[in-house]
Amino acid sequence: MGYENPADVAVLREQLEAAGFEGPVVVHYGSETDVLIRLQGKPDQGLAEEVYAVLTEQW
Repeated sequence: MGYENPADVAVLREQLEAAGFEGPVVVHYGSETDVLIRLQGKPDQGLAEEVYAVLTEQW
């Protein structure tokens, strides 16, 4: 996921946990504005959209 400004991975992780995602791994990927998100469990159709909705609802 990419942001215009540097992303705070701790805040993103907290947002995902608050939305019910267990043990999300959020790390910078390539630059401070890009993050890589890993979730446990089986891949699910629509999961990317759910994650995107959670992380963009406050922006």
